[in-house]
Amino acid sequence: MRSARVQVQPLSLERVSGLSPANACTVSHSPIDPSLLAYAAGAHAVIYDSAMRQQTRALASGGGRTLLCVAFSPDGACLVAGEKGQAPAVLVWEVSSGRMVHEMRGHKHGVARLSFSYDGELGACKGSKTARAGT
Repeated sequence: MRSARVQVQPLSLERVSGLSPANACTVSHSPIDPSLLAYAAGAHAVIYDSAMRQQTRALASGGGRTLLCVAFSPDGACLVAGEKGQAPAVLVWEVSSGRMVHEMRGHKHGVARLSFSYDGELGACKGSKTARAGT
C-alpha cells in the first residue's frame, strides 16, 4: 500500500501576542464564538477576537499577580483565571462587561488548571498540590 503524498502549504506569521505559555491551559477558546480566545499574559487575561484581529479586553488580576491558566465557562459568559504563587485566587470575570464578579481563595500554591462541567454548574481547579471543586 502506498502512502498518500501530503502537500505542505507555507505559513506566515502575522503577529505575536507576547505569550509564553507554561502549559496548554494558558489559552482557551470560547465555546460560543469561535473567533474569541483568551490567554494569560502576565497579570492579565487577554480576550482576543481573531476575526477582528484585535484584543477586545485585558482583564487585570486583582492583586497584580501572574496568571497561570484561563478557561471560558460552557456558555461563554464568564472567563476564569488562576493565579500563580502562594495563597492564589481563582478569578471570575463577566466577558460582556469585563467586570470581575467573583474571587475564590483556598489553594496554598498556584492554580495550574481550570475546568467546568458540561452544564456549567460545577467548576474545578487544580493547584500544584491541591484540587478544589465548587458551584
